[in-house]
Amino acid sequence: MKLGDLLAKKEIEEPEGIIKEEEIQMAINYYREYTADDKLIDMIEARKKAEHDRLARNHFEIQQAKAEALAAGKAEGLIKGKSEGKTESKLEIAKNMLKLGAEKDFILKVTGISVEDLNKIN
Repeated sequence: MKLGDLLAKKEIEEPEGIIKEEEIQMAINYYREYTADDKLIDMIEARKKAEHDRLARNHFEIQQAKAEALAAGKAEGLIKGKSEGKTESKLEIAKNMLKLGAEKDFILKVTGISVEDLNKIN
């Protein structure tokens, strides 16, 4: 049982120092008043539960948003990585074709790279 409950039900005597402290005495009186009303206690408990539930929902929504953002980031990274890999592969093929003496127009048609990219290889 809590100290407040014991004091409110007068199952124990209030310590001498507590009685002299006005704020503490006011708190004890409020506590006695509110704990005497079961309906009020139920309302307070319902409010606490509602707040707890709201915080739990918020936490769940935040965790879900983080997971979705992480998944989207991974997917975007995979797509970007594949694209960069394809570009590097095309540039490597163009480089090899140049070494073999292939015409630039032919290389551009085969690889699909830009003229600027081809010129960078030279």
